[in-house]
Amino acid sequence: MQCPSGTVPPPSARGPLLLLAGRARRGVWLLSIGLAALLASLALAGLLLAPRSRVARGPALPDARPLIVQVIALDWKFLFIYPDQGIAAIDKPTFPAGRPISFELTSDRTTQSFSIPGLGRQRQATAGTVSRLDLPPSAPGEFLGENTQFNGEGFEAEKFTARIVAPDAFAAWAARVRGAGRPLDEFAWKLIEADNTPDQLAGKLGLPPAGPEGLAFSSLLPDLFGRVLSRFGAETRPAGEGE
Repeated sequence: MQCPSGTVPPPSARGPLLLLAGRARRGVWLLSIGLAALLASLALAGLLLAPRSRVARGPALPDARPLIVQVIALDWKFLFIYPDQGIAAIDKPTFPAGRPISFELTSDRTTQSFSIPGLGRQRQATAGTVSRLDLPPSAPGEFLGENTQFNGEGFEAEKFTARIVAPDAFAAWAARVRGAGRPLDEFAWKLIEADNTPDQLAGKLGLPPAGPEGLAFSSLLPDLFGRVLSRFGAETRPAGEGE
């Protein structure tokens, strides 16, 4: 029975419609609850399983002191400074297996997110501040590192390879770098600080593209990390004193 426009259907006509509407609402609610439960289960499975399968861990060497590494985030690259070894690296930093690593992070530009997923953690690098990232001993291997925070054109290409090698291989690498005669002086720093990718930087320094061990420097400008901090009004402090 049709009702004139603008009138309410009689109870006999409304009953079946209300019944169908109620069933439709219940169906939508049940479907929503089912989807939410499925997504929650997948997220929980990811949290429980992914870290154990992706993060590399290794036995600690007896009495191993943390290796201090200062990291300056720049456009399209990270500069890794080894204050105890007196050297620096870009693109392929090298670290010893079985030894904790203590990163001190700051930025010479915009805020970046320093991440090495295979070693399990990430930290923000912000101009004028020092962030600390402590990593436990790791087994040998090569691990992708990257900036995961959008901060302008080309951020997705800001990647590096973290090389974990045996302790004697790390000592040999540091000795080769010190003997290469490629100082991180004022000229090199000006190029590093500019908008150059690692390969562009190598070309401007008169070097071939970075090889398997990346681009490294045999000596350092005095307290370069503190110098970058002080540009943004932060107080400098001795290496190893993180926040």
